Amino acid sequence: MTGELVPELHDIGKLVDNNSVSQEIPDFLGAKHWFKDIDLASINLPQPESLTWLGVVGHHLLKDLSQLPEQLKPYPYESLSSLALLQLADHFASSTSRVLEKKFEEKIGVDKTDWASLNTDCVQTIWKYEQEEITGLPVRTKADLRTLLEFIQTDPNYINLLEHLQYGKALACVPEEKGFPRNITSLRTHLDLTGKSYRILNSVVTKKAPSKLVYLKQEATSAGKAEKTWRFRLARCRVTFPQHLSRVHDFGVFLRLRELMQEIAKDDRVLMHTLDSLWLLLPVEEISPLSSVLKPFLDAGFIIEVKVAEEVLENIDSKILDQGKSEIGNLYLYPDTPSSFSPPICELCQMRPASPEPEIDEKSAITEHLCKVCTEFRRLSEERARFTRLGGEWEESGTTIAWVRIHLAYEKLPRALKDLFKTYIRETSETITEGETQVLADNLRDIALMVDFTKDYHNLLAAFSRHIINEMEVEEIGGEHPELLAIAVKAKGQTLQIADTFVEEFGQIFPRCEDDSPISLSISVSNAKYPFIEHRRFLDRPGDAINIQAVGRACLELSISRFRRLREIEPEQASSKLHRAVTVGVRTRSKLMEEIEFLEDLQRHQQLHRAHIQECFSVEQLLNYYRIMMIGGSHESLGI
Repeated sequence: MTGELVPELHDIGKLVDNNSVSQEIPDFLGAKHWFKDIDLASINLPQPESLTWLGVVGHHLLKDLSQLPEQLKPYPYESLSSLALLQLADHFASSTSRVLEKKFEEKIGVDKTDWASLNTDCVQTIWKYEQEEITGLPVRTKADLRTLLEFIQTDPNYINLLEHLQYGKALACVPEEKGFPRNITSLRTHLDLTGKSYRILNSVVTKKAPSKLVYLKQEATSAGKAEKTWRFRLARCRVTFPQHLSRVHDFGVFLRLRELMQEIAKDDRVLMHTLDSLWLLLPVEEISPLSSVLKPFLDAGFIIEVKVAEEVLENIDSKILDQGKSEIGNLYLYPDTPSSFSPPICELCQMRPASPEPEIDEKSAITEHLCKVCTEFRRLSEERARFTRLGGEWEESGTTIAWVRIHLAYEKLPRALKDLFKTYIRETSETITEGETQVLADNLRDIALMVDFTKDYHNLLAAFSRHIINEMEVEEIGGEHPELLAIAVKAKGQTLQIADTFVEEFGQIFPRCEDDSPISLSISVSNAKYPFIEHRRFLDRPGDAINIQAVGRACLELSISRFRRLREIEPEQASSKLHRAVTVGVRTRSKLMEEIEFLEDLQRHQQLHRAHIQECFSVEQLLNYYRIMMIGGSHESLGI
């Protein structure tokens, strides 16, 4: 056999339209995606000889290494043991992306053939449904099939598949499983997870000829036995830092966090990540692998909060983090620090001894005592000439700044996905009862869905930042796309325009999450000289999907759908009424007088009347909306 096994290519047969190919090759109608019972040589098609091809045709044939079917007996144990690990990885990846067939069929006694009409050729992404439809699978004729087999003969790697003009694009549109209601995860994500889990298994499993696989002294001869006995860990991690950022170059901490997150994302143990959060799949070892995989963060001075649980591989799912029987617990991992030391202590992190020689700021002549870690964060920002406007012209001119933070709350995501899944079932099938819908939702496995959701979250970040950077003056602070920005507010209404851009892009990618979103946008507005630590408290604790505060002036916390309705109020028709109310409040310094002025003759202002009476926006919300709308305009002198 040639080459190494590329686990991500095992399901490449799902790109074949068997119905179309069977018009030229009748036997292909029942060939399945592993080319079941197909003799390629007999129909004058090339026969690949690589280990990857064994993975394609053998991952459904192998039942047990001690009881080989005739088709697999010619292969050596080394190849078959790799095939068994691929099968185990495939089982794990597929079981994390759907409702498990046996469980829901046993509980609601359903005949899945009744749902055949609901099967789809295109993945049904439950947070949008509407998406780019594929015109057909890329392999539809005998000639197409020959091209695919010749491609496999080149012994391609996964990157070759992703970059293929036809095959790569189809992976995001084709479902991992066409059958309803399991058609909700993309083939691309299934292949990603299969590859990651295969390489994790391959690194910790010992292959013991003639028929055994050994993990932590536990022997298994099949994927089915291994997934029921081999225990792994799932960890949700949040990375934070102790520094109280006081100067613009202290934001170098976000540059370092971004670099480390991009680097660690290449590790197969990382399933998904954002600016400051990541999920890990870890083997159980005598020495916890948590510290080793997260060591780069700890070495750089970061603190990591970890929630971790342990289960057999077939039960690995986000739910185990909330089930006491599986949970190991909450852990905090800290960087190495001296148990005792003499003053001075670092003024930024207050965790390590400061260098004997103080840091002196050239502009202000302020003296600070800093440790090596905090000094390196500052140096990183200075060396790359970052945040020059934030610490230069914006601060010197007293520019109004909007700090913008976009955040995916992973702790809320499983519940949101469960609710979206129930909505998908209700809207797709008229025959499934509410009780059956609840059973299906309770048995949903969501890791793959979370990976897909995170990919779309990064797509949202990219689209949002692309528009904002083109339209406004921006400093990118943290995150790959990024997730933390500082934006100069130089025109009236610009703060709300930032939110408008986010809502517009959100509606394109997550249209079914507008009433209950695990993703939030937080905007905190003040003069550029206002300390970031005060903004950070607001940015890190979103109350709803849209959160906007003008420090000391106004605050709004709304769902995306509610924010859309608020923005339907035409400023030219509402501004005079709102302006008078706010002016009275400023003059009298009385919230009560402000509300009385607003409510007087309110029925004469139809849009405001409807917003307050019918849409139930409070007086405070409407007045705060106006205050935020006026930021950056000529009304700053009113203190609004």
